[in-house]
Amino acid sequence: MSRRPQSWTRDLSSGEPTRFPLGASQQAVVAIAELVDWATADGTDESVRVAVAVHANTGEEMETFVLSPESPNLVLRSPVMNQEFSLEVYSAAHAVVRLYGFLLTVPPELGTADDELDMSCPGDDELVEMEYVPEGRFLGGPAPWFADAGCTAGCMRVAAVEDQEEDADSKQILVLYRYAPFSVSSDGVVVRGSTKKHLLRFMATGDHTARSLAWAGSSLPRLIYPGHFSEQLQELWLSLAAQVSVLPRAARVKVFVDVGILRRSLFVDDVDGMLRRSYYTPERMEWMRPALEDMVEEPWPVRFTGMELHLPEPMRRDHDKDEANDDMDAGERPVKRRRVVAAGEDCPICLQLLEGDDLAAWPGCGKPHVFHGACLESVLVESKTCPMCRRTLYVEPK
Repeated sequence: MSRRPQSWTRDLSSGEPTRFPLGASQQAVVAIAELVDWATADGTDESVRVAVAVHANTGEEMETFVLSPESPNLVLRSPVMNQEFSLEVYSAAHAVVRLYGFLLTVPPELGTADDELDMSCPGDDELVEMEYVPEGRFLGGPAPWFADAGCTAGCMRVAAVEDQEEDADSKQILVLYRYAPFSVSSDGVVVRGSTKKHLLRFMATGDHTARSLAWAGSSLPRLIYPGHFSEQLQELWLSLAAQVSVLPRAARVKVFVDVGILRRSLFVDDVDGMLRRSYYTPERMEWMRPALEDMVEEPWPVRFTGMELHLPEPMRRDHDKDEANDDMDAGERPVKRRRVVAAGEDCPICLQLLEGDDLAAWPGCGKPHVFHGACLESVLVESKTCPMCRRTLYVEPK
């Protein structure tokens, strides 16, 4: 496949919508509009005003431009279309508009906008039907926490339901995560692509909610992040999570994340007429933010095809029994460690002594496989299986 743009032409008559289909690796842009034929409604040319509308396949209006006998030609800075779109001419009388544009087929190594946003998805047997029931209260007030990383920006909101049982030592962390691609032209026109929505239910053990939340975030690159942006999205999660405090007694924690990905846009250069790429800039990130804030306000669906997973279990060394109070703040009970790891063992990942407060076991292994918590974070980014026995994190569907 070639990156060289191919020209295309369409003649549109008023009142006759035209669809423009695109392949999976194709992008299109409208470069020039020309009013080639028109009729007058009352015998004067001044009555002719012709509007051309470009719609995405969702029905969303992406752009409208106007032609007239006084201005029959227009050089456009239209948004880049990477899915099927439609064109329609509106006029009080008969009119024909000729559109000139470029069609670009992007090689796989460069990736189209759709390719870049394909998620790494587990097999169908690992997906389960899940229902989301709104409950709990948002922490930190109504305003979400915003951050950006590279060409990504997002916000995080956390809601929690406190545990009423003294002896409860397990909890659920629900991560509701959605992201959408955005294109921003040089003159500030923002176009939003299709939104991906995910629900992941993590089964956590113990009261160490902040640690469990970090492990949940580390597992997302492998599960739902589009590959080209995985590193930036992981940095974004860390920036957002650093602003969040979680109730230690929360039985259910719900994390709402909305992310915008500013993708590369195509435009026709006014100087030489060539099709070029524009990359993200701080100014365009700011232009994207109001559209992202609108996405935050959209309601979440109540039913998902999502994933259920276990999280690593916090651990303590056997000679930490006399140091239990080290894990306890004033007025709080100590952080629970469901199992005890013998002193003197080495972490199988870094081969250093298992010491310190940040230790964890992979969930469900026949024999507990214990690691440094930070070492497990690095493993979760790349894999969903235990480094020792290859046991997965997934909860078996019932």
